[in-house]
Amino acid sequence: MRQKKSAIYLRKSRSDEGIEALRKHKEMLIRLADSKGLHYDIYEEIGSSISLDVRDELNRLFANIDQYENVIVMDIDRLSRSLADMEQIKNLFIDKEIKIITPSQVIDLSVDSQELMVDFQSVIANAEYKQIKKRMRRGRIEGARAGNWVAGITPLGYNIDKKSKKLVPNKDELPLVREIFRMALTNQTPADIADHLNKRGYKTRKGNKFTAYAIQTILSNMAYIGYVVYRENPDIKGRKPEEVVTPNAHTAIISELDYLEVQKLLKARRTNHGRNSALYRTYLQGLVFCAECGRQMTIQFTSADKDGRNVDSINFQACRTEGCKTQGISCKEVEEAVRAELYSLKSKVFHQFQQLKGQDNRGKEVEYSTLIAKHQSEIKRGEGKLDNLLDLQLDGAIDKDTYSKKKAEIQYDIQELRQEIKRLELSIQKLDKDSQSNMLLHTMRMIDKIDIMDKEEANRWLKTIIARIEYSRPKPNSLRRSAKGEPVINIIAM
Repeated sequence: MRQKKSAIYLRKSRSDEGIEALRKHKEMLIRLADSKGLHYDIYEEIGSSISLDVRDELNRLFANIDQYENVIVMDIDRLSRSLADMEQIKNLFIDKEIKIITPSQVIDLSVDSQELMVDFQSVIANAEYKQIKKRMRRGRIEGARAGNWVAGITPLGYNIDKKSKKLVPNKDELPLVREIFRMALTNQTPADIADHLNKRGYKTRKGNKFTAYAIQTILSNMAYIGYVVYRENPDIKGRKPEEVVTPNAHTAIISELDYLEVQKLLKARRTNHGRNSALYRTYLQGLVFCAECGRQMTIQFTSADKDGRNVDSINFQACRTEGCKTQGISCKEVEEAVRAELYSLKSKVFHQFQQLKGQDNRGKEVEYSTLIAKHQSEIKRGEGKLDNLLDLQLDGAIDKDTYSKKKAEIQYDIQELRQEIKRLELSIQKLDKDSQSNMLLHTMRMIDKIDIMDKEEANRWLKTIIARIEYSRPKPNSLRRSAKGEPVINIIAM
């Protein structure tokens, strides 16, 4: 019979010393294996200790577990600091008669006292992990107070000095940041600034086009006036998150006076936008999209016509996507098309209402309920298959790739069954004649009063029956108004 080998497993967390520490540990464990005359395979990775899902090398070791009689590690917690995961690993090792070898001891889990010792060490390791998280949290807070950059992605216009951990100006990106603030000071919108930068070929650090949101983020970032602002995510246990604001943390590249002026302009624009929305809201708000490029059409409010008369009007602006040929249109034109579609819908709804009176749906309801019960049983069987599949992978009967493929297939089938159950439940609801009649009557009443309803209420209701309104009208080739093409309005139901 062929003699089994040993498996050397090495892991360093990302917060540890990394590659260098991993190399030193590797040398130590190889010397240990050689001193015992063991033949071995090596599995090594850098990653978190708290979840098996992201531990590719450890999972590969599990898939090959039948080849080994020992697993050699620096310490028990290198396998996992999670109590639940460690219990799975321990059961697998007991079942496969695997011994754990560390530089200080050999552990045979079939011996009760040694299994108990591993349980105790796992509890200690889990507690240490929680302490490490607390220390890292305190380290970020103290780092922010010291002016170090701990807030994630480095802002455009800066680099991080690896020694001091502070932001330093990036001379190549500095002019671009100042150009963005200069344009904002002339009261140009974030969307206008983004369009300007994209036309000039500028890209974000990730190589993407600038968006209004990206520009808004830059203009609101206090890093540009020398501040480090660190805000913790809300704690699930209800602990109040820390917020640290440290001035003079690094070299400012925008004057504080200019920054504050930009914040005033941004705030004024938000306030005015809210006021205009309240005064001139249309019930088509958020529903109209450009059919050419898919972008949502922007609403424009005007208070004078071409002859200078004070006439409030609402229009959809020409599409702002670069190169798109869709021009603007009056809201009234789109509303007329929607109104015509609604009256056509009312006729169909009335016909459905008349048909509903003579229907007997009891047989259909029994049929749908039987199918739901059948699908629920199939889902339970699928969940059982997932459990069995995991056991096979942990036992080494199947490799990781096979496990992942089969798991995805079963999960897809379960999801399809759940979707079908939802569809059947919805069908049963539709068989309820009283509720269905009330729904149809409500729809007809809403259509009748669409023009006299509060615009916001009408908008909310329309969004329950209309997914989107796609509009296109090519821009003319000449300046003559007669050169405009006819608008094409396509209403897509929910």
